[in-house]
Amino acid sequence: MRRFDADFKDALRSVIEDIESESGAEVVATILPRADRYLATYLIAGISVSMAVLTVMMFINIEFWYVLIYLETIGTLLFTMGLLWVFPGLARMLTGKKHLRKRAETEARALFQRAGMVETRERIGILIVFAWFEKEVILLPDTGAEEMIPPNELEAMQVQLTEVFSDRDPAEAILVKLRNLKETLKLY
Repeated sequence: MRRFDADFKDALRSVIEDIESESGAEVVATILPRADRYLATYLIAGISVSMAVLTVMMFINIEFWYVLIYLETIGTLLFTMGLLWVFPGLARMLTGKKHLRKRAETEARALFQRAGMVETRERIGILIVFAWFEKEVILLPDTGAEEMIPPNELEAMQVQLTEVFSDRDPAEAILVKLRNLKETLKLY
């Protein structure tokens, strides 16, 4: 699997320059490792498991030293949170698809503002955010681009870009999918 290294960044820059020169759109693509820290997911899972352990220890027919009960509860909380950190797929599953999508979209909109995408000439900027932990692609066109490109085309572009998460070489898949977008953007 090819990583997102300096060669990938150069290739991405080249693909985007090619898209911009042939379509007139101003494109920004970014890869976010995580849109949020999802602390609530880690805490809720940790507290739930530690409460289950505490309940078992309180009602089992074995006597425990009260300090051990306390340490087991805290240890279970930390262990569960660490387990979710080590296995991000489990944390993603516990968070829920709807919440993941919402957090990725919120972060993409904030990035759209921070990057000054609203100040593009003719308001034809398009921000493409690959939220890696969430496995979501957010495609945010500025008002000019949104008026020119039909909604069904934007949706098809987003679906096509989402396929990179299932590819064996995601870096190459991103470049290929962006090259394919050039043809669609040239039409509008």
